[in-house]
Amino acid sequence: MRDEHRPGCTGRAARHLTLGRTSHYCQMFGSAPPFEPQRSHLNHRMIQATCVEKLPVLTQDEICLREVEVSDAAALVALFARPDVSAHLSPPPADVGAFNDWIDLSHARRSERRAACYTLLAGDNQDVSGLFMALRLGGDGRAEIGFAMAPHLWGTGAFLKAARLYLDFIFNQWNVVTLVGRTLERNERGVGAMRKLGATVIETADRNGEPELVWTIAAADWKQGSRT
Repeated sequence: MRDEHRPGCTGRAARHLTLGRTSHYCQMFGSAPPFEPQRSHLNHRMIQATCVEKLPVLTQDEICLREVEVSDAAALVALFARPDVSAHLSPPPADVGAFNDWIDLSHARRSERRAACYTLLAGDNQDVSGLFMALRLGGDGRAEIGFAMAPHLWGTGAFLKAARLYLDFIFNQWNVVTLVGRTLERNERGVGAMRKLGATVIETADRNGEPELVWTIAAADWKQGSRT
């Protein structure tokens, strides 16, 4: 069955980040607790931790997920500048420099096992085609997920293939117990994507005056193969 869903699930994980040179509190680009906005906040322990091994590369057929890199910034800025991608997201980092800052900070958080931010590469040329991220919420095994994907992949099945690779990693290697995601209620494709992943709505919140659905996926359900 063809996957007809497009990007638009983003966590509260994505709303509370002030990034380097941008003051956006972005639905796709933040965390709770937030990444610090100033590089001076990166203490010595964190700087040394950047030597920790990178996130593993995840592949299936033509789909590849690898840790987001500074070299991805220009392509990601162009992706999120598209109105059809940004329609359900708060503003991302405004330019390449701001995106570079966010990527650097995501690496610092990865070294603490607080963030797992992946670039989606797809097609014969392995072009930058999306972003998948999860951010831990404290130390109780909860994390929030956000994702976005290039329009040319909508309806191709690429989203479900990439999302399943990513969630397998999050639950089986990153040891998340409960994953949370958020979509605007009007985002029918994002809502459908969450349902296809087996997510359950646990509450309705408010995002800037619009109803927002809060979803959850339990590791036990995922591992038991409850996803469809």
